[in-house]
Amino acid sequence: MYKSEVVSGKKLYKLFAMDFMNSHHHTDRLDAAGLNEHRKNLGILRGILFTRKDLLVRFSETGKPDDGLMKDLLHLYYTTEAPPPGRETGAAMTSATHPNHSLSLGCCLDDAQLSLIADCANEARVFVETVDTTTFRSLLEGKLTVPLTSRNNRMLAYLFDQLCRHGFILPRWQNLLEQAGSILGPKGNKPLRHEQFSNALTHARNTPNSMQKKIRECVQQVQKQLSNEGTASK
Repeated sequence: MYKSEVVSGKKLYKLFAMDFMNSHHHTDRLDAAGLNEHRKNLGILRGILFTRKDLLVRFSETGKPDDGLMKDLLHLYYTTEAPPPGRETGAAMTSATHPNHSLSLGCCLDDAQLSLIADCANEARVFVETVDTTTFRSLLEGKLTVPLTSRNNRMLAYLFDQLCRHGFILPRWQNLLEQAGSILGPKGNKPLRHEQFSNALTHARNTPNSMQKKIRECVQQVQKQLSNEGTASK
C-alpha cells in the first residue's frame, strides 16, 4: 500500500498513515484476548507509521513481505531508535538508492560507528584481510565483489552475534551471509554456511576469552553513542 499510494505520488505520507490506521480499527475477534491482541497490533502499526517511517521505507523495497521480513522489521522496531530528523543512515540510504538489497543485513550505523567495529574486527583478527569502513559496509550490505576470508570462525560469529544482540543487524544474519557467499572459511576456500556460523557461535559462548570481552565493549560503546545521539536529538 505504501508503494502504490505514497511512492507513486497518489497520497501524502501523513494522510496515508492516517487512512491506514482508520481502516483497521475493527477485528472479527470479539473475545477479550482477541480484542487485546488487535489493540496491541494497532499500537505497533501506529508506532511504525508515525515514529519509524525509516523502517517502512527500508522494508518496502525488499519485495513482497513474508514472515521472515516481518520478524526482522519488528526486531528493529523493538530494539533500535529512529535516526535523528533529516539524517538517513546505513540501510535506509541503501533502500533509497539500491532497491535490490535483499542480502543486506540491515545495518543502520554511520561511517564513524562502523569504523570502530572494523577496527575491532582487525584487532580481534577476525579476517585474514585488514578491513576498513568501506569494506565492512559492503559486507553488511551484501555487496562485496571479492569475499573476505575468516581467520577465526569463533571470533567472527561472536562479533556478528553481538551486533545482532544490540539491534545493529538482522537476526537472520547467518542465512544472509551464507546466501551472499561473502565470507570464505579458513580451509577449503568455500563460503561459510549457516550451520558453520551457528556451531562457531556455540563454541565461542562455551569458551569465553579476553578478545570476546573487547568485542562486547566495542559494540556497547557504539550503542552508547547511539543512545547519546538519540537523547541529544530530543
